[in-house]
Amino acid sequence: VKKAGYRIFREGAQESEDNKGWFSWLWTWSESYTKQQPDLKPGSLEEMLTPEEKTLLYEAIGYSETAVDPTLPKTFEAMKFFVHLKSMSIILREQQQKSELLDIVVEEFSTLIVQRPGAQAV
Repeated sequence: VKKAGYRIFREGAQESEDNKGWFSWLWTWSESYTKQQPDLKPGSLEEMLTPEEKTLLYEAIGYSETAVDPTLPKTFEAMKFFVHLKSMSIILREQQQKSELLDIVVEEFSTLIVQRPGAQAV
């Protein structure tokens, strides 16, 4: 960097006055302009905009936070949920020694739930 003629600035270090060079008037003239500019700190969009401004911006550019990613194909499966129940029995009695009021038996129950965000489908 030094060989290319650039200076390395460190935070808090003062610039020496004797290394200004022939065009020092140009740098001092532009310094007065830069000193008038407010310090801008980088931040995220959520920090810089109010919710109302954010809503107006999104409406202006046609963006929605809940919109589907257009790069996803319609056949892409984001989530698969498979349940297989071999057998289940539920018996409802009024008292333990009495006969059953209700007896439910389920055998070989299975289901598959697939989410496809590209097609906006479950």
